[in-house]
Amino acid sequence: MPLLLFSAQPGGRPASPAFGNARHTPVVAPSELPSAERLVFVLTEDLRADDFPLWEFVWTLNTMAPSVALADKVRLARRAVSMLTDEYELWRGEWPGGPTAPLSDDATRLLAADDAAWHDPEKAALLVWLRQVGQGG
Repeated sequence: MPLLLFSAQPGGRPASPAFGNARHTPVVAPSELPSAERLVFVLTEDLRADDFPLWEFVWTLNTMAPSVALADKVRLARRAVSMLTDEYELWRGEWPGGPTAPLSDDATRLLAADDAAWHDPEKAALLVWLRQVGQGG
């Protein structure tokens, strides 16, 4: 089954210092989004260091382009994650424990319809992390 990360409907918080996003210097105007490729590049070190929660993509965009609409940030985060599916798997998890199991097909469909998982873990029906392929727990 193909990975469905895009919902039919378009969807802040400050960046989390736990993942070091504060050290990344924005290279775009606060009112425009970077490309999906640039977002992945900015987060590469954090992605490789540990399991990475989906909401960190939007939280990083909140620091890079604070005046851009949340729906646009979620859309860009979905594109960036879609670019990473050859190297990373989607895992469901718990807070603060982290990933617990690969995302099921049903959970993937839920993720496609729920923007909260991309920006608000406290309201999300599902918490999702990226984990490097082969790093299963």
